[in-house]
Amino acid sequence: MPVKRAKIEHYEKQFWIVAIEKGFISYEQLIDALKLQVKEDLDYRSHRLVGEILLDAGHITPRQIQEVGGPIMVYSNGRAAVRRRPRG
Repeated sequence: MPVKRAKIEHYEKQFWIVAIEKGFISYEQLIDALKLQVKEDLDYRSHRLVGEILLDAGHITPRQIQEVGGPIMVYSNGRAAVRRRPRG
């Protein structure tokens, strides 16, 4: 019996797609961040979001992350970090 596929009611763009569309990051910066994310995952380091990698590299600012729609946490030492959005 064929499986009936559900209709997608809402599609939320990935953070980095919006960041590129707004001109905040380049394709090259994204590719470098994705490569680093995969390398860190394969090296069994803690998984970092692309936004956090771009922030740490100085390619995007906390204000730009907020404009894209990504949540930001700023710690008392002034360091900013990207917080994961809850799924669902």
